[in-house]
Amino acid sequence: MRTFTVLPVVIIVLAASVIPAAARAECCLSDAELKALVEKFNPIFTQGAEIPAPPERALYRAATADNCTRLLLAYHIIWPYEQDPRPGFWPAFIRATYTGGLKLQRLIYGPGDVEVVFLTVALPEEKIIRINYETATYDAKNAVQHVPLVVEEKDVPAGLPLHFRVISWNHLFKLEPAPPVPGEPVYRFTPEPFTDELWSHYRMTKKIQTPLSLDRDHPAWEDSPDLCCPRRPEGTLR
Repeated sequence: MRTFTVLPVVIIVLAASVIPAAARAECCLSDAELKALVEKFNPIFTQGAEIPAPPERALYRAATADNCTRLLLAYHIIWPYEQDPRPGFWPAFIRATYTGGLKLQRLIYGPGDVEVVFLTVALPEEKIIRINYETATYDAKNAVQHVPLVVEEKDVPAGLPLHFRVISWNHLFKLEPAPPVPGEPVYRFTPEPFTDELWSHYRMTKKIQTPLSLDRDHPAWEDSPDLCCPRRPEGTLR
C-alpha cells in the first residue's frame, strides 16, 4: 500500500514508485535455462500470525541485459487483500476507506495486493549482485511508510533460498540473514509466468495515471517488449 494524506474531504494517494533499472531488457536464454534459474533463485517468505492473510501465489517476469551478462528477475508475491488489524482511529479509518468499506485501494491499484522482489544476477556465474525491495518504517502517527532498499553484492546473504520476512500489515519485507525458525509457516510458491493477461488482471500499469488510478510497483524493464518471460514474437508490444 502507498502512503496517503488525509484532507478534510479528499484522500490524495501518492503515485506508486517504479523500481528503477537502467539496463535495457533483452533475452538470450532458452525456456529451459530460464526455468532452472527462476527455480534456483525463488525466495521464501515468512509472516507472523498478526498479518491477516497469507500470500496466495507468486508470478515472475525475467529478462537478460548487458549482452547476456545480467539476469533480471522480478518475483511478484500476491495476497488476496491487505488490512490493518490494529486498534485505534487511524487503522479503523484505513479499513473504512482504503482497504475495506469504500475499497479505494482496489479502485486505485487493482485487485489483491502485489509486492515485488527484484534480483539482478550475474551470468554466467549465477550469482546475485543486487536485490531491490521495499521495507517498512513508521511515522509519528504510526502509519506505515515505504522505504525502498538496495542490497549490493557484498551484503547479499550467503546461501539460497533468500528469506524475506513480512513485517507490516501491508506486506513490506525484511531480508533475513538466517533461515526461518523451525515450525513457523514458510511460503514458497512455484512462480507462474506473469503473462500479459495476468498483468492486465492485476492492473499493473494504467494508460492514464490520476490520483485514483496509479501504476503498481514494478521494475521499469518489465514494460519492455523484449522479455524472456513472457516471451513474445519479435516486435510485439504488450
